[in-house]
This record gives sequence, C-alpha cells and structure tokens, in this order.
Amino acid sequence: MRDDRAGRHARDARTPLGSRPQDARREQPQRARHTRPRDERAGAQERRGRHGRPPAPRGLVPRPGRRQLDGRAYQLGQGRGRGLSGVGTGRGGLLGTALPVSPRSLVTLAGGVCALVLVSLVVRCALLPGPGRAYNGSGGMEGLLLFSDDEDAVFAASLLLPDELTPILPGSPTISGTTASGGSVLQELTDATHAIEQAGFAVGYAMLDLSTGVSVSYNADAQFYSASSIKGPYVTSVVRYELGDSAQSSEGSRISAIIESSDNAAYSNMRDAYGNSSFAALVDASGAAQMPSHGATSAVAKAAAAQSGASIADNKYEFFTPNQMLALWQQCYEFLSSGKPGASWLASVFETPETSAIRVTAGTLGTTWSKAGWYPAGDAGFGTTVDAGVVRTSTGDVLVSVMTTEPENFAAIESVLSPLLALRSTLA
Repeated sequence: MRDDRAGRHARDARTPLGSRPQDARREQPQRARHTRPRDERAGAQERRGRHGRPPAPRGLVPRPGRRQLDGRAYQLGQGRGRGLSGVGTGRGGLLGTALPVSPRSLVTLAGGVCALVLVSLVVRCALLPGPGRAYNGSGGMEGLLLFSDDEDAVFAASLLLPDELTPILPGSPTISGTTASGGSVLQELTDATHAIEQAGFAVGYAMLDLSTGVSVSYNADAQFYSASSIKGPYVTSVVRYELGDSAQSSEGSRISAIIESSDNAAYSNMRDAYGNSSFAALVDASGAAQMPSHGATSAVAKAAAAQSGASIADNKYEFFTPNQMLALWQQCYEFLSSGKPGASWLASVFETPETSAIRVTAGTLGTTWSKAGWYPAGDAGFGTTVDAGVVRTSTGDVLVSVMTTEPENFAAIESVLSPLLALRSTLA
C-alpha cells in the first residue's frame, strides 16, 4: 500500500500544468502501475524525505569524493534537466550549478513572491497613520505626532511587529531607597539571576537593610514552595505568643530538632500540639497575607491553588513570595532582638542550623539567624530551594530571603546571596 501511494505522488508530479491528475491516470493506468520497477517506487519514498534527509535534486548525481551537500556527495552540472541557465551540462548556471526548474515551480515561486509583496503592502497600509495624524496605538504613544505632512514616516521595529513577536529581555534587580547604581556588583547579581533562569528555573529574592531602608528585590511577588523554611517563623510565633521563658525547658529539644536539623516529625508534632493561632497572629502582624502574589511558574500556581487554605497560616507547608517571607522574618527579628522572655535562647538556636546558605555565605560578616527549606523534584510545582533570615553586621542588620524552583541546590542560592549581600555594602 505504501509503494502504491508513492507511485501516485510521483505520477501527480509528472502531470502537465492545468490537467486533472485523475485524467492522467485513466490515460496510462498500466504504464503507471507496472512499468516502474519496485526499487524505483521505493526510491520515491526516499525522495519524500525518509529519515528527514532532503531529496537530491534531479540533475545532481551522487558521486563519491565530490562536494558535500547535507552529508551526501554530488557532482555539479551533470544533470539532464533544464537549469536556470538553459539545457545541457549547465556550467554557466547559478553558481555553476544546473538546477531543474519546472513550469509548475516557476508559477509557484512567482505566486509566493506576489503574495508576500501583497501582504507587506496590506500590513504597512494598516499600520501607517495618515500624514500629520497622531498614532493612537498602545504603549504610551497616544497623542504623539510621529511625522509632519512634509516628512517621511519612520517607524521602529516594535511598531511594525505584533507584541508577541517583540523580544522580551530578562529583567534586572530593583534597587529602592538610594540613588546609588550598584555598578559591577549589580551586574554580577544580574548575571547570577539570569544563569538560574537560563537553566530553566524561576528565582526571586528580597533584601532590606534595616539601618538605611535600602532594599533590593527581584521577582519578589512570585510564589515559591516554602518547604521547611516555614518552620522558622512558626516556631518563633509559638515562643513569642505562648511559651516565653518556658520554651527551653518545655520544648527545647523539639525546637532544636526543628530549627537545627529541620526535623519534619518534630515540626508536625508541634503544629498538632499548638495549632495555628500563634502563627496566624505573626502573619497578621507582618501583613504578609495582604501582599500581592502569583505563582512563579504555572505549575507552582496550580499547586498553590490546591494546597492553600483560607489563610497562609493554615497549612503546615505553604507557598510564599520573597516579600512575604521577608515580612515574616521582620517579625521574627523584632522578637529575637527584643530581649523578651525566650527570645535570646531562641536566637542562639537560629545561629546554628545544619543547612543554610545564609550561614555559610554571610557567617564571616557577623551573626546570622536563618532557616532554610528544600524539596526534591518530582511533584510539579513543589521543587524548591529557599533560605531566609537575618544577617547582623557591624554596620547594621539585614533581612534577606532567596527562593528558587530549582530543587535542592544551595549552590544556586549562594550564587545569588553572595553578590546580593556585597551589593548592600556598595549601596550604603
């Protein structure tokens, strides 16, 4: 059956221009079916492009040791077909090569050129405003006179191309609260950010210098899966609102396991024991629930919609944005540095987590309080690596949160965190 279809394609190609293919088959049915050898019919299948290889043009005969064209050797100018320069060996044809051109091909080519010219004229007429008339399109161009009656219209490419075809360049970190530019350190941070994105992952971060009010952020309203990073604010809320000085004596072992070793069972047991009311109070004080948010990716958005309850304080594990995590940690910072009952002891626990990019990267700058989180790839939307906390330096304290959809990769967090903290020094 496949060979017969190949034969019909080949016969259609030989049908004279303007004739009906079915008439040609009625005129010579036996010749078309029986005179072509089986291997020639198989060759027709090869000419249709089996294995994705383009067909050899008629008139270019395969010869070993000749010029290579798409992995096959051809001897130029030895065809029998009619080339662009005439009939024969075709030595004077296009680049010395005789290429076969049938009347059907010439008509098709001419029609294509005409169609292209027509479409170009229609598009240009549709886009060009009349002489002296203001362009009323989108993009902030309202009321702008592009050219006068005696001037030629000149348009940027963005005006002639549809929005979906206009290239979108990667974003850059946003600096607020200062006029300093950040220089080469900002470029290093931008490069590290784009490297994560070019690897196929989303990334977002936020940093706030508590002494100057300067902030740096990128994709800070995008939601990421919190994984175990939620444990830091939750434990802080329980000690702050319920346990106080009794935290070390009554829950010291469990809290240390949660913060230092990120023990999931200990955390789950503590949530079951103390519920969500203390955490809800911390969330309310931070204003995190009212902050804008959207999924860092479509998979994250779908997972967050299915996971989230009525409040971001309701689930043992949640989806947060870098800005929300920063707001939660600002509440943690206010308690841990306050000297209130249980605060100093809990702060000492936050200094020694077993896994934390903040502790590793910023440990030389001063004391750090942090809680990281990570989750492996597998469940769509849940793959993540997160670290958030406080860096206490001799020149002031800094809140920082870095989140990415890259699963279990603290090297990626460190690649952003290092220039982010260095940038803080240049902006001071």
